[in-house]
Amino acid sequence: FRHEEKKVSGHIGSFVPISIYRLKIPYKGFNILVKFELGNHNICELTTDLEQKFVPDFEISSRNHFVNLFLRKKNMLMVKSNVSSYKEFITQCVLDSDLESIAKKNAFEPLIKSYKEKNIQHIKTEFSLRFDDKIEALKASINFHKLLIDNL
Repeated sequence: FRHEEKKVSGHIGSFVPISIYRLKIPYKGFNILVKFELGNHNICELTTDLEQKFVPDFEISSRNHFVNLFLRKKNMLMVKSNVSSYKEFITQCVLDSDLESIAKKNAFEPLIKSYKEKNIQHIKTEFSLRFDDKIEALKASINFHKLLIDNL
C-alpha cells in the first residue's frame, strides 16, 4: 500500500490537491494493481498482467442509466467477445463478482478490457468514483479479477 499527495495546476494559477492510493494485491502468482485517485479525475484503475497466459479479448461496458429507463434491459453491463463460450464465462463472472448488482444500484459504469500488448495479456478496469458505493465497487472489481485468475 502506498499513499501520495500531489498538487497540480488548476485554473488561473490555482492548485488542485490530489490523493493517490496504490495497492498491490498478490493473488495466485499474479498481481492485481489498484490505483485510486481522488481530487481531480476521481477515478479507479485496476490492472492485472497475465504473463504467459492468454484469454480471448473481451470488453465490458455499461448501459447508460437514463437510456436503461426506456429500454428496460435486464443487465446494466454489456459483455462483448468474439468467442461465445468465453462471453458466457465473463457474463457469469460479472454476476458472481457482484459487478452487475453494484451497477444496478449506483452510477457505477466500469469499462473493463482484455488486450494483448508485447505478448502480455492485460486486464484493465476503469471507473469513475463519482457515486456513493465506491468501496463495494472496488471489492467487486477485485473479485472479478480474482475470478479471471482462478479460471486460467
